[in-house]
Amino acid sequence: MEFSEVKKYIDTIKDTSNFKELEEFTRMSRIDAYKDMYENIEHYVKVYHAKHDYEKPYREGNEYFEPDYEYFVKFLHDYMNNEPMKMPIRDDGYIDLSNSLYLVQPGIFSENTGNFLDHYIIMTDGSVYISKLPLYYRGNSGVTDKYSLYSSLIASYIAKNLEVECADIALAKKESSYRIISKSFLKENEEIVTYTEDMEQISEYLEQMDEALRLRQFDESEIEKAKFEFIKQEFIAKLIGLKDQTADNSPLIVNTDDEGNRHVRMAPMFDLDYSFQIASKFNFMTVRKCDNGKDDIASLIEQYKDYPGFKEFAKKSLETLDMSKIFKQIYEKTGLKEFSESNNDEKMKQFSEFVTKNLQIAKETYAKVFKEERDDR
Repeated sequence: MEFSEVKKYIDTIKDTSNFKELEEFTRMSRIDAYKDMYENIEHYVKVYHAKHDYEKPYREGNEYFEPDYEYFVKFLHDYMNNEPMKMPIRDDGYIDLSNSLYLVQPGIFSENTGNFLDHYIIMTDGSVYISKLPLYYRGNSGVTDKYSLYSSLIASYIAKNLEVECADIALAKKESSYRIISKSFLKENEEIVTYTEDMEQISEYLEQMDEALRLRQFDESEIEKAKFEFIKQEFIAKLIGLKDQTADNSPLIVNTDDEGNRHVRMAPMFDLDYSFQIASKFNFMTVRKCDNGKDDIASLIEQYKDYPGFKEFAKKSLETLDMSKIFKQIYEKTGLKEFSESNNDEKMKQFSEFVTKNLQIAKETYAKVFKEERDDR
């Protein structure tokens, strides 16, 4: 297919709302201010959707650098007709990105890119996903362990099992390389907002959140719910040893409804790569601490034992969480073979052992704290 055919098709759809929304996401007609719409789109397809080995670097004149116009038009056709997204699953359980139909957003237009962003991608049904590189792909991550690929997936299942909102995270392959993908959790008219800077202590973060939201006159019940959700997320963070607790990774989501009322909620947990034994050696990263200067699960329980709703949440969590069931659930839902034979894989067992150790500490602390409370009555 020649680009002239692509141009003819674009001429038939360029004024539709669907195409305008797609263009707003990809900015494919605005990459270079010195080129017209069609020159930009032609360049976009060459760079981001070419027929070449994904592992080879881009450069003009590369023999592998042939634009895949058939793929591009196929996507446009399906997108214009709101076709269901296509994310086939490989025999080994990984999502097959090489045979999925999507368009990417050029990195120059992406917000909150992060060091490990591959691309924001949009599917034929308009859903947006974030594609990330595993930690061990980058030399500046400090991580060489290939099992870091599984950290965020396992963490997301733990959070959801304890009824704490978390991004939908999955593992994928693109050609021969791995990706970690998650569906955007933003709804229509919502935006992510970070009202605070990085804070050393959990209590400082709560105070700053409370002050910022009251100043902006959000509903008091929504403020209290957001604060409690933050504490629940901290409970998960301590269980999994999360080491990347910047303010940007714990943002709020705000929106305005049809009547002009503003609403706020805690964003789901989403950046969970630096967790478990994979991150245990890192002492230089941002980790929020309790008022006693410690960042362990016991200190969190001791500090927030009287926070409304925390006792009940902690009790249910400690009674519910079972890592063997978590691994079984991951295998049943994804088909990832690594989780079917985890008991025979020493590296996979370390994830379970890490959480089980913290879980035991949490149970002992809970029993002690609330026994002392009963004895005091």
